[in-house]
Amino acid sequence: MNVIVNCDIFGDPSTWMKIFQETHMDRLYFYTKLKKKNKHVERSTHSATWRSQKDEELYDDSKTIHYGSKRSFSFVAKNGFNGTGRWTMNEYRLWTMNEYRLDGEFANTTNHDNYVICCISKKENI
Repeated sequence: MNVIVNCDIFGDPSTWMKIFQETHMDRLYFYTKLKKKNKHVERSTHSATWRSQKDEELYDDSKTIHYGSKRSFSFVAKNGFNGTGRWTMNEYRLWTMNEYRLDGEFANTTNHDNYVICCISKKENI
């Protein structure tokens, strides 16, 4: 298993959920492309969305160089989604994600495709 999996986590959620089922892991890292819609990033699927919880800047050890940012998300079913089929409403509530991106000192770094590293974790005891 690769340490970081290349996967469209903003597409069909069954794609990345299947990787969790196959590996029996509680936390996985994904390399994914952000989906831009106008000036905004689209983080929703047909049945759910990644809802932003917190955004924080990341600094070096001396706290002087801002090199990146981390944004936290919860996976939430969309209104009207009844949870039928393969994934139930409870299955959607199990997931959190931290999205890591280079900005700050690295804002001039060429990243035309807007890729980020995401760490998706399965919540315990829900």
